[in-house]
Amino acid sequence: MSEHISVMLNETLELLDVKKGGIYIDGTLGRGGHSREILKRLGDGKLYCFDLDSEAIKESRENLKDYDNVTFVHDNYCHMHQYVEKVDGILLDLGVSSPQFDEGERGFSYRFDGPLDMRMDQEKELTAAKIVNEYSKEELANIFWNCLWTILLHLENYSSQDILMITLKLQICTLQSEILEELVLMSL
Repeated sequence: MSEHISVMLNETLELLDVKKGGIYIDGTLGRGGHSREILKRLGDGKLYCFDLDSEAIKESRENLKDYDNVTFVHDNYCHMHQYVEKVDGILLDLGVSSPQFDEGERGFSYRFDGPLDMRMDQEKELTAAKIVNEYSKEELANIFWNCLWTILLHLENYSSQDILMITLKLQICTLQSEILEELVLMSL
């Protein structure tokens, strides 16, 4: 695994304004770069680190082993209220982390082939291949209508029905490379 470089680290820390003795949440732990810098400034405070990716938590436990004021939580940050009531600051670095793109078997990469997986939490059973290949047209339309606003941001000229038609054309695909090839053919 290559060295992970935290994006906008200094700007993030400046805005977070970590206070000694405070309680903070890193809602998207990743490889722990932001958390390490928060912990350096925290003194006897407490940091709660959330991530759905158990591999990220495993690596970060090792990277942050010198700190005893950190709690690792294998859960979605939207459940943070179940773990802590009052905080002084919350960091959310939204998006997919680069190690997930660098491993073809995770299903997020366009550079490396692998199964159509796309699970942030590898302990969950539901994969992108199952959704694309087994969900009904109605279920897929509902997903696009309610949940895929990020796709609509990037494909602003497409309606949910257009995206549904594209997905139906992709239902025979089980590998990332097949999806990419089909998308390229559709764009010609």
